[in-house]
Amino acid sequence: MNQRTVLHPTDFSRASELAFAHALAYAVARQAKLVLLHVDKDKKNDHWMDFPAVRSTLQRWGYLQENSHREDVFEKLGVLVKKHTIHKSNITAGILNYIKEAPASLMVLASEGREGVPRLLHGSIAESLARHSKVMTLFVPHGSQGFVSLQDGSVSLQRILCPIDKTPSPNLMLERVATHAGMVAQATGQAVEVQLLYVGKEPNMPAVNLPEVPMVYWSEIIHEGQVAEEILTASDRFNTDMIAMATQTKHRLKNLIHGSTTEKVLRQTSCPLLAVPT
Repeated sequence: MNQRTVLHPTDFSRASELAFAHALAYAVARQAKLVLLHVDKDKKNDHWMDFPAVRSTLQRWGYLQENSHREDVFEKLGVLVKKHTIHKSNITAGILNYIKEAPASLMVLASEGREGVPRLLHGSIAESLARHSKVMTLFVPHGSQGFVSLQDGSVSLQRILCPIDKTPSPNLMLERVATHAGMVAQATGQAVEVQLLYVGKEPNMPAVNLPEVPMVYWSEIIHEGQVAEEILTASDRFNTDMIAMATQTKHRLKNLIHGSTTEKVLRQTSCPLLAVPT
């Protein structure tokens, strides 16, 4: 799998703009390949002019000078940008087929946050993608500030909430979260706190392996109550910038969008949520 590919499926809606900003910021920070993908059900054109404007956005963010050339995005920032339109009547199949042929390390999607299901992925589309892609996915709620500014590209990721339990094992998730947090800390010069939240009784909190990453600090929180509700309460109370949750690939992520704790949190959270297959 290409560890430096960020995939952003887009429907060209305003809800997708902030998700695009997060995808672009990740690509710049990791010098990754950025793939902007649109599935055209009408099969009419390639929608080239409808895609988010990468170069002008980077100029506005101060990464490139005004009137930069298209090739400067790669030559100066190390970001290879690909824009693809897939002509397919089934949006789910189109995206999944693309992922199968060109694996990504991170997929970034817009979501409706507190208002309902993801905007891009209405109905069964979200469930099918979550079941089959097995790709770490960042959901960015429409209407929130996120942790990347669309206007100037500034990043504010100072606190990550990681709910943990014995099953699935949180260790792989914590490794990936630590990698992301360390990357952000290095880029911004600001420390990142990762809060481990266990909902249950204190003696039962699972033992975890905490990666040692410069400028990444760990803390523990123990709550009692309903899991989803306590996650949302802690997120609001501690001004969380992102929630990270582990999902089980051995069950093909069948519960990510359909009736699971992750789904309940995803539909009500006002901050980005990172779903990490384990």
